[in-house]
Amino acid sequence: MRKGGKPVKRKVVFLSATVLLLLPACGRETMTEEEAGEVVEEFNNGDFRYSIKTEIEDPYEDPDVTSVGIGPEAPMEGAVIHSPYTEYLGWAEEERDQQGASEMFWYTVDGQLKYAMRINLTDGPQWMIAGVDTDRGGLDDYMDRSDPELIYDREEDGYTVFTAPFETQGQVSMYSLTGDEEDAENNPMLPYTCTVEYYINNDSRTLDRVVIDREEFGRICEKLRLMEVEGLSEEEAKAQAEETEDIIRMTTTIEFTDFNGDVQIDVPEELLDGTADTLQ
Repeated sequence: MRKGGKPVKRKVVFLSATVLLLLPACGRETMTEEEAGEVVEEFNNGDFRYSIKTEIEDPYEDPDVTSVGIGPEAPMEGAVIHSPYTEYLGWAEEERDQQGASEMFWYTVDGQLKYAMRINLTDGPQWMIAGVDTDRGGLDDYMDRSDPELIYDREEDGYTVFTAPFETQGQVSMYSLTGDEEDAENNPMLPYTCTVEYYINNDSRTLDRVVIDREEFGRICEKLRLMEVEGLSEEEAKAQAEETEDIIRMTTTIEFTDFNGDVQIDVPEELLDGTADTLQ
């Protein structure tokens, strides 16, 4: 109240309007989908290093079974040089001496992209494939590096997170699902769609990380298990697989570093000159 008994109204109205203007800004995304698309496009045309780590939760894993050689959860390391296109992907250094560890190279010779794979066997590393014409490298098996359909999802610890679907294929080990020796060689490749989360740094405006959720693949595996082991019909198995939490869960995290920095890939000379000896 002012002196004389007159109420103060205008100041209260002004402050309320200010609060109302601020509230929408608090819930607004830091980056639009169009801006995120530009960041991803720049990433796709850059040089960088990356690391891959996959985590697997298998409710049906047999604790008495010991795996031989390197497993899918072992960390991997890679690098990309955009022009001329060169990519390296292999198991992390601490894993490379294990049986089955491999190194893969995508490299350009006379304007033609080629592929080679070297695998660590019992008698040492051997080239399995060399000089085969191919598409762009191994990172394309994990995410869409052309034009992903980005959808704003959330803000998280200095990142704006977008999601995009990615159609891929997964190999199913029927033996691991059924435990039947007759399924030991039955490993079909099945199509599925995973969800890729793109973590874009709000300060540097760079793509720092992607996280890949393969829940649909886990539910496909559970449907097959219910059909083969429990004897359910395909319709019954699909319905039950959609509801249960007891599925194989696989999450892959890829971290990107040294974007447009001093990235080097040493392609072996025997690949460049075509003299690599292969087992094929």
